[in-house]
Amino acid sequence: MTTQLSIESLSVIAHNGIPVITTDLLAQLYGTDTARIRNNFARNKERFTDGKHYYKLTDYELRDFKHRVSLRDSVKIPVNSRALTLWTQRGAARHAKMLETDQAWEVFEKLEDCYFSQREKAIEEAPRKIRQSTAKQLIPLRQTAERLIATGMGNIYPDIWKLVHQRFDVEHIHQLPPDQIGEAIDYLEGLEGEWIGKQKQAVSLPISYPMEYFDQFKWMMGQKAFSAPWNYPANMLIPNGDYPNPLAHLLHDLRKAGYQVEAAQFQLLALQHHLEMFRHKVDRVERAIR
Repeated sequence: MTTQLSIESLSVIAHNGIPVITTDLLAQLYGTDTARIRNNFARNKERFTDGKHYYKLTDYELRDFKHRVSLRDSVKIPVNSRALTLWTQRGAARHAKMLETDQAWEVFEKLEDCYFSQREKAIEEAPRKIRQSTAKQLIPLRQTAERLIATGMGNIYPDIWKLVHQRFDVEHIHQLPPDQIGEAIDYLEGLEGEWIGKQKQAVSLPISYPMEYFDQFKWMMGQKAFSAPWNYPANMLIPNGDYPNPLAHLLHDLRKAGYQVEAAQFQLLALQHHLEMFRHKVDRVERAIR
């Protein structure tokens, strides 16, 4: 496979202020196909470090990158692509070494001299944060934030807007592209879901099992049985309608309150069953040695 691209004429693609290259473009320049580049990466993934040899873009990072390079002829990104790998100079070198062809090495040397060396240009071409959304477009986002603040969520997240700025790497919400406004609303609503969950957890349930619970059984077991856990009679741990069973009662109350406690009930019953079987064996041994 030969390439019609001139390395000297390639426009620098930047990510995090350094020149990078896509898998498709690297394959075309090295005289191979994208499947081989991807397969080599998959088979030797331990030799690549994210952030050093490559960057994997997803979600809003990918959308922002697509927007920035959409007008460049040398960069072709499928519209429905959910992830994109960008190779740094070190990543491109690794691929040249794995291909081990004259064309790959010759192209890499040119990339070193004419492409990856343009770090200053890549930094200059890094997108500046500019106003991208109008006040009218931002109304739904503002309304969502104001609603959440009014519900008391501001007590947990005192600076909601700062969270949005950090999440989308902007200094002001006007810098959000219009197609990210919906995602920002979803992000805030996700925070609301977390807040509601915390509020529900904070609700006090009318369930209480203090040590005074055992007072009704002192006539049966004596005061000493409740002075320390190791003084509690083992036979009283076996299920019996007359014996104390605060754990079972607690789980029953939680289940009535709507909590899913089947696993806890299952384990408690298993513990009680095996304890009962153990007690039977001990009793048989004691009877045998009398």
